[in-house]
Formats: sequence, structure tokens, C-alpha cells
Amino acid sequence: MSDSKPPIIIVAGGLATRMRPITEEIPKCLVDINGKPLIQHQIEYFRAHGFTDIIFCVAHLADKVKDYFKDGTDFGVRVRYVQETKELMGTAGSVKLCEGFIDDENFMVYYGDNLTNMDFDQFIKFHKDHHAMGTVCMRPHKDGYKSSSIITLDEKNVIKIFLEKPSLEDIEKYQYVQKYINSGIYMFNKKIFDFIPQNQKYDFAKEVFPELLKINSAFYGYVTTEYFREIGRIEKYELFLKEVAGKDEIFMPNKAVFLDRDGVINYNIHGLIRPEQLQLIEGSAEAIKKLNDAKYAVIVVTNQPELSKGFLTFKDIDEIHTKMYTIVESEGGHIDALYMCPHHPHRGFPGEISELKIDCNCRKPKPGLILRAAQENNIDLSQSWMIGDSPSDLLAAQSAGVRAILVGSGSGSGRKEEIDFFHKVRDYVVKNDLLDAVKYILKEKQ
Repeated sequence: MSDSKPPIIIVAGGLATRMRPITEEIPKCLVDINGKPLIQHQIEYFRAHGFTDIIFCVAHLADKVKDYFKDGTDFGVRVRYVQETKELMGTAGSVKLCEGFIDDENFMVYYGDNLTNMDFDQFIKFHKDHHAMGTVCMRPHKDGYKSSSIITLDEKNVIKIFLEKPSLEDIEKYQYVQKYINSGIYMFNKKIFDFIPQNQKYDFAKEVFPELLKINSAFYGYVTTEYFREIGRIEKYELFLKEVAGKDEIFMPNKAVFLDRDGVINYNIHGLIRPEQLQLIEGSAEAIKKLNDAKYAVIVVTNQPELSKGFLTFKDIDEIHTKMYTIVESEGGHIDALYMCPHHPHRGFPGEISELKIDCNCRKPKPGLILRAAQENNIDLSQSWMIGDSPSDLLAAQSAGVRAILVGSGSGSGRKEEIDFFHKVRDYVVKNDLLDAVKYILKEKQ
């Protein structure tokens, strides 16, 4: 195998207890996605990009994986297997069993419940250019998002902190620090095997990575916002099936409608800091369901500067959004994703959070929220819309290359600079409210 296309070890031996009862009869990597096993979609993507050497680490229902893929010939790749027999060996312990198969200087480890169409060649190039012992593929941590890991980097992308399953104390400690989420995709120099004991249960996140940090080894983070889905829990699986329903190719770009929050979904109440203050505008939940039914991804993009001013916490805003999701879901709809800017450039508020007082690229009218959401959710912006109640929404849409609708159900911020933005906005449609705007989009589509 060419060193430019290293072997890929797919870790697929776990019991997948969070996917029961489905995984009582079938391993997680084989759960059905539009008529094919989950991992087959990824292997086909690997093959299309020149990666043809696949090694499976199997344990739970191992024979089903072997019977399906056999030697890989039918899928245009070479497939080999290592099997944990007596007990589960952990992520690193199972990969250690592959040591005899690795002739290349570097190899990739890929967790078998992931799906991504990221540029793996760039990932490999980064790893080699940095002469890394290990490189972790990671995604930016969204403000307020609950994740199973906290990672921080220095200015050279060297990993400084790697916490798996952080405590509440850790989450609070690193609340305002730029942090990242482990994607379960790694590049390693084959010398990494020296850090993994033979025939012993061992984990990358819990044992190997802390050791690399301790000895200041060449341990790097590769940051990407490319499309990524982890299908580790049954609720994530069910949501993903809805996302890709009817698609022949699951990596085919999606169309989306981006929604501002205040004045579009809910009434724009000044000082909205508690869940009980949130009231949805009549027809907004119905409108979101119509978009769901028409196979548009519904993505909320909202400025929430009250966070930086110290008027509310991430916990407070999480509770507000939970109420919003619950109301929408009670009427049969769902919001696919929410992207929030917590920043504000001006200082001088009592109790403000200094770390959030920055001139960022995500605060509308800048297009950062839309662009990031598009990349992370595989969105075709040319087929997408933005619905907002202020000229800053329109300008963000224009900068991102998205068609825009202004609704009269809100009032925007009312700031003078908002009014000045109107002079910079070119084409947009005006409708009464979210439901009216959605009906327009669906009518135009027909």
C-alpha cells in the first residue's frame, strides 16, 4: 500500500448498549441507512478516494461483519479482521491487535459509528507535515453544547488538554475557553504501538492520550467543520434516518432554511432570559413542520449578546431552547440544528463576560453562523433560504449566498446601524411571518 493512502483500522467491536434493542441482533456498524449498512457508506467513500486497505476490529456479533464484507472484494477494497475473543480490549487494546498488519509508517483509526465526507488527504497531510506521533480529528465546540470531551490547543495546534467525559467542575472551568470535540478519527505513527500494552484492556482517550500529554510527545489536533455525524445513540440514529430519507447518496448536499430566532420563531420580548418568557409566534411550529415534510433542514442562527453581557448563562439559554424544541416537537416538527453567537463587541456592562466581548466572525450581519452551519451539515447554499426580521439577517444571508426573506412579525434590534444595513442589502422578499414565508418558499419550489 502507498504511504499516501495509509491503512484504515475501523474500531467496531463495542456492545453498543446505547443502541439497544437494535444492536442485540446486529452490530452497530451494520445498522441500516437507506438500504445499506452504516459502515458500507463510509467504506464506499473511502474507496472512491483511494483508500482500499481496511482492517476491522470486531467483537460483538463479529461473524455478522465478517459474513457481510468477507475479504472486501465485492466492495473494491481489501478487508482483514482482528477479533477480541475473551473480553473487550478497549479502543487502544483492540487496535494493538492490528500491529502485525501495519507495514506503513502511518495509519488511521476510525470509529465505526461515524459518517463523514471530510477531506482525508488534508488530514493525513497535516499529520505528516507536523511529524506527529498522534493527530486527533476534532470539531469546534459549540457554545452551550454538551459533549463527551474537552480539548484545547495552543497556537501551533498542539493538544494541551484532553478530557474525556469531563466533570461538571471541568465544564465550568473551561466554559469560556476555545475548545474542541473529539471526532473519533485519528492518525498515528506506528510507534504509537509502543504506548499500548499487549493483551491488556486499554483506551486511547483514558490512557494513551494522557501519556502523550505527560511526555510532551508530538500530539496534535486537526480542526475541521466538515460534515460529520456520529450515530452512537438510538435517538441520533432515528434523527439521521429522517435527515437522509429518500436520498440515494447520503453525502449528497442538503437544502436548508436558516431561521433567526427572536421575532421569527418566537415573539421578540426584550430581556428574554427565562424559559417561561418564551412564546412561539402563531403558526411558527406549523411552518417548521412544513419545512421538515418538504425535506428542508431547519437550522436556527441567532445572535444572543445577552450571554456576553452577563444577563443570563449558557444553562439559562439551554433551558430556553429546550422549551422551544419541545413546543415545536409537540406539533410534529423538529429543529435540526441551532447555531448561536454569544459575543458582543462593546464593553461596559456590569457582570459582563470579558472572554465573550470580542469582534467575532459569527455575529450577524457577518455570515459566520450560516457558513459554519452549511459546512457542518453538508448544505447547498444555492438551494437554501434565510428568514429573518432584521436587515442584519438579510445581509448575513447575502454574504453567505443564500436567498432571504424579511418577515414583519419581529422588529429586529431597532439599532441605527440595523437601519443603515438596509442600504447594503440587494434582493429580498417581504412576508408577514414565518408561516407566510414558508408557504412562499414551498410554492416557488413547485
